[in-house]
Amino acid sequence: MIRISTILILFLLSKNIFAQKIEIAVQKGHSAEITFVTFNHDGKLLASYGKDNLIKLWHVPTGKEMASFISANQKAVKSIAFSKEDDFLFVLYEDKSIHTWDVATSSLKSTETPSAKIDFPDQKSFLTRDSTFSVFVDRFYLKKQNRKTNSTSYSKVPIDISQNFTSLAVLEKMNQIFGACQDGKVYVYSLNKGKNIKTLGEHLSSVNSICISPTGELIASASDDRSIILRDTKTLKVIKRLFGRSYRFESLTFDHSGTLLAAGDEFGKARIINLASSRFNVSAYQLHEKKISDIKFSNDSRYLFSAGYDDRISTFDLSKEKAITKEKYLNYFNPSDFILKDLHIYREPFAWINTLSISPNDRYLIAGGAWKESVPRRQPQVMWFKDLNSGNVRRI
Repeated sequence: MIRISTILILFLLSKNIFAQKIEIAVQKGHSAEITFVTFNHDGKLLASYGKDNLIKLWHVPTGKEMASFISANQKAVKSIAFSKEDDFLFVLYEDKSIHTWDVATSSLKSTETPSAKIDFPDQKSFLTRDSTFSVFVDRFYLKKQNRKTNSTSYSKVPIDISQNFTSLAVLEKMNQIFGACQDGKVYVYSLNKGKNIKTLGEHLSSVNSICISPTGELIASASDDRSIILRDTKTLKVIKRLFGRSYRFESLTFDHSGTLLAAGDEFGKARIINLASSRFNVSAYQLHEKKISDIKFSNDSRYLFSAGYDDRISTFDLSKEKAITKEKYLNYFNPSDFILKDLHIYREPFAWINTLSISPNDRYLIAGGAWKESVPRRQPQVMWFKDLNSGNVRRI
C-alpha cells in the first residue's frame, strides 16, 4: 500500500510550494456549511465534513486541499478520526455506523464497524487531566463542573443568549477554553476561573466545530460560511483561512434598459454586470454584512437599492459607485436598553428584510421583513416606508 508520507511528498512536489509562501488558501473547498473539523496526530493534516456531503482532507502547512470524498451515507457526520499512521480515515455517522476510507487511494475501504475501538474526538465535552473537572456545552451555556461535588465552578454565555454554543476545545497547558457559537464567534476563556480572554469574530456565520492540533500550536474552527480558520493559539491571530470560491446568489434584477444586471449574494456583496460590454464587465461592492435578500434598480437607473439580513437598506449611487445611505429597517428602543448597554450585554434586535419595492415614479421605497423578538414581545412585524423626495421614513 502506498503510504501517506509518499502521497505528501508527491503532492508537495506537484504543487511546487517550495518557491512560495501561502498565507491564504483558496480552492474548490466545500460548497455548503462545514460542520466538523479535526486534526491528525501530528497536526499536519486536517479533515473536514460539510453539508455538501463531502469529506475533505487538507494539508495544514500549505493550506492545500489534498483529497475529497463523497460520503457514502446520507446521515450527517458526527465525528472523524485518523488512524495512527494516517493511512485511514474513520467516519462516525449519526446512525452510529462507521465507514473507513483509504487516504492514499481516496476510496471507501469498508462500511463495516472496525474490530478495534476507534477514539473519536468529542467536541461537546472535555475532562481535565486529573479527571477532577469536566467542561461541556449545554445550549447557550459553557460550563465547568467539579465531578466529585457536582458543583458548577462557572457558567459562561455568549453575547446573544438566543444563540447556542456548538462545540468546545480546551488547551489545558495554556489555561484556555475555546467555545464555538452559533453567533459566528469563538469565545476564549481561562480554564481555571472562566475569565473572558478574547472574542474572535472573523467568521461570517455560525461556528460549528473547533479543535486544537496535538502540538497545541494551532486551533481550527469551521463555520456555516464554508470556511476553516487556522489560528496561532499563543497570539490568537489568523494564520490561514481555507475556503472555496463558491457562493450562492440570493437575488437578481435588471435595470429598465436591460443593459445592467445586479446580483446580491449570501455574504452581502452586490455584483453589477454591464451586459452591453463585450466582455461583460463585472463590478463588486460590499453593501451588507449578511446576505442580500432583495435588490432593485430605480426606474431611472441612477440608484441600486438593496435589502439584507443585517437589518439594513442600502442606497447605492451608480454614478459615484458607492453606497450613499445605509438605514435600519427596524430601529427598536426600550428604556431598559440603557441598563443592558451599561452591562455591555446589549445587542440589536435580530431583524431581517425579505422584500423591497419601488414605486413607478421613483418616489417611494417600501421594505417588508420580520424581527425575532416580535412574538415574545407581542408586537407586529414592520413595513418600512420611505419618501425618497423628502427622505422621511415611516414604519407602519
